[in-house]
Amino acid sequence: MFDARIFVGGLTNPLIGAPQLAKFLLSLGVFRLRGVDMVAEPQTRKPRGFAFVDVTCASEEQLRRALRKYHGTKWQSCRLKFGRARTRYMAVSYTHLTLPTIYSV
Repeated sequence: MFDARIFVGGLTNPLIGAPQLAKFLLSLGVFRLRGVDMVAEPQTRKPRGFAFVDVTCASEEQLRRALRKYHGTKWQSCRLKFGRARTRYMAVSYTHLTLPTIYSV
């Protein structure tokens, strides 16, 4: 199994929260989710339009293929951007959804 942290951008719909994003990602049937960090502005708490997601895949190659395949996907009036997280986002301004167990479809 391969653990990774991925970036999901293009979340322009303010009604999308961590639970909705987690449900969508699980519906793709590729990832097991370990947690979702929805990033927000510190002062206003408004969503910044992206998230970091901790995932588990069968292999690094499977993760690469999935990120390429789903990059540009339309969902909830958003065009999603998928990629590997370059650095771990350590700001205090995010909503974290920790999933109690590793979920998979």
